[in-house]
Amino acid sequence: MALLVRHWVSPGDAVLVEGPTYPGMLEPLREAAADPLWAERDWDGLDVEAWCRTLVDRRPAFAYLVPTFHNPTGTVIPSLVRRRLVETAVAHDVPIVDDEVLSGLSFVGDPPPGLAAFASAGRIVSVGSLSKIVWGGLRIGWIRADRDLIARLARLKATQDLGGDVPAQLAAAELVPNIPALSRHRARLLRARHDHLCARLTTDLPDWHFRPVEGGQTLWIRLPHGDGGSFAQTAMRHGVAVLPGSSLHPAGGNADCVRISFLADVGVLDEAVDRLVRAWNAYPGEPRPNTVPSGVAV
Repeated sequence: MALLVRHWVSPGDAVLVEGPTYPGMLEPLREAAADPLWAERDWDGLDVEAWCRTLVDRRPAFAYLVPTFHNPTGTVIPSLVRRRLVETAVAHDVPIVDDEVLSGLSFVGDPPPGLAAFASAGRIVSVGSLSKIVWGGLRIGWIRADRDLIARLARLKATQDLGGDVPAQLAAAELVPNIPALSRHRARLLRARHDHLCARLTTDLPDWHFRPVEGGQTLWIRLPHGDGGSFAQTAMRHGVAVLPGSSLHPAGGNADCVRISFLADVGVLDEAVDRLVRAWNAYPGEPRPNTVPSGVAV
């Protein structure tokens, strides 16, 4: 994604993202001095009207979406909505980056097809990785796009780092043919951990608001009072790390939310929930008025 930002974005260029969104896209945009635009996304999905309106009015350098098991909310954009988003972008000559890194981690069957399935004009760029389905330390990813763009990106990458980690690429070449089986195995593990974490949170922190997800690796939590940033500091003092929602939103929204992952095994998750309970009991945040949250990134 950093490579795509370097290719497409000059200082001041607009880029359309979701709010909240994956922080690994926000950081390259900040480094490039881009102007991030956003449409809100929550448990009910993406604000499609706002997304399309912003794209048409502002014509960003590109749009970035995590349509399948969105990080952090875990939601999935339906097929008909995907078609509309793609058709709108193609009609206005705005490329879309489809972050498919989590798309193989489904708990309930096959998700909708990637955004490239709805376009024939080559304006969809799909990004994938082995880091979520195999091992976080295997930092091998890929970009699928039309040949001309891939050629330009390859030349740009050569000037940036002279090439990737060869042993890791060799390992990836052995693993890629087994991606479907590896994804199913990883999804089974994550579903068991997801279900366990949801049960513990429902029992031990009943005031926290969240929805179970159908894939991916994170839960999006809305706190009943206080804010995610100050609670994250309290949680850290109790030995557990959560990501405040405001760090995942281009404008610092969703301040009443935190992101929690369910990557660890059940024993670690139990210890994490125990520490979160102690942290919440010690948290000094004051109850706030019952207002609609502004939406934040995790």
